Amino acid sequence: MLYIGSAYDPKERAKAHKHADWWPLVVRRDDEWYVSRDDAYRAERLAIEAEQPPHNVVGTPKHTDPAVRGRILREAASARWTVALAAFRAGASVDAARRAGGWAEVEYLEASGRMQGYAAKLRREMEERGGTYNSENMRLDDTLLTLTAAPRPFPTAPVPTPEALGG
Repeated sequence: MLYIGSAYDPKERAKAHKHADWWPLVVRRDDEWYVSRDDAYRAERLAIEAEQPPHNVVGTPKHTDPAVRGRILREAASARWTVALAAFRAGASVDAARRAGGWAEVEYLEASGRMQGYAAKLRREMEERGGTYNSENMRLDDTLLTLTAAPRPFPTAPVPTPEALGG
């Protein structure tokens, strides 16, 4: 046993491993399917504990389990939006707010001490684009303008008089 992992698409995940130094040792791949991601993660964790494959990184500083990874990504996205919205409300242009939010996300990920590969990739992308943040998940033009617009008055119906109610 060389490695135990989980993936939505095992064929694509195997392609990603083809660059690993241990890949030439692979003779076969066995797939098991589970009803839910939680069941798959639990089975993966138990199999790794039982088999102790030499090329898994679970339990090392390189590993971030899926629940922690999800929490960190949500918190990083929250930091991005919080900073972008604050910058926009303080008078920054949409582009400047987007940039500030993008850097906040990068810095949050770096400070987390986890997902350093992803943080480095995001930093490189930001630097290659001159510090701009360009993500389908952050369409600031409409979103920030909507969030900062004056609230619309709550529609009210005329209050009937006692006479109108027959009283």
